[in-house]
Amino acid sequence: MIPITLNLAQFAVTPDTISIPLKNCFALAGIVGADAIKRKVAVIAESTEREQLENELGESVTVHINTAWPKHPIKITFSISDGLINFHVHDLNTKGKAKTADQRSDGFRQFVSFLLTISAQNRNDELSNSILLLDEPETHLHPQAQEDLLRELVKITQNKRNNIVFFATHSNHMIDKGDLSRNYKVFKNPNKKQRKRRQKKVSLIKKYQHMPLWHMKFLIYQARIITMSYIQSCTSYIKMPIQQMKKDRVY
Repeated sequence: MIPITLNLAQFAVTPDTISIPLKNCFALAGIVGADAIKRKVAVIAESTEREQLENELGESVTVHINTAWPKHPIKITFSISDGLINFHVHDLNTKGKAKTADQRSDGFRQFVSFLLTISAQNRNDELSNSILLLDEPETHLHPQAQEDLLRELVKITQNKRNNIVFFATHSNHMIDKGDLSRNYKVFKNPNKKQRKRRQKKVSLIKKYQHMPLWHMKFLIYQARIITMSYIQSCTSYIKMPIQQMKKDRVY
């Protein structure tokens, strides 16, 4: 998340080191790259330039978050004073003053952090040839937010930039019910412990239509272009006996 306050002069020198989320906020506002950030920050002593930057950042970040998280409408504002920038969150459906990021719940901070890092980079066409490994990303999120998170993860793999997302989950809200063929089910047999991949959507629906979806543990979302060597590498882990997986800590 963006800290309570950030020194803009320091941020402009090394934005990647100071705050990736704030850098992505600038990119969402069309201010892309270190040079563009420096030029914008250099003129904030002028009140009109400062106000314009506050508005550009607030409006663009608000649109991005509300598009990805439509069930939790909020307004993001930025305040710049004495060379410091502050990030504020306003809940549109409740009364009360704005809050800083550290005053929000763990789930809110976690989801907005995701939206201002990986999700924003994907929207800004900066995320490519990447493999994301996530362990229970739904933690701290209520069911509706989990569904929104799932939708964002799917989006990351649906472009042409060769991104892949793996995540483990215990939540049925993180199951893409529109395409069950993406799922890997982890199960234990009394006589033989194994990992099994289900490939056919129709057979999955018939076999598991009466089974609680939380039994499905691993999900995979694959980009359109995946090399066969990578598929074989992933399959080798899935077929690995559980005792060997425990030994190698591949679980």
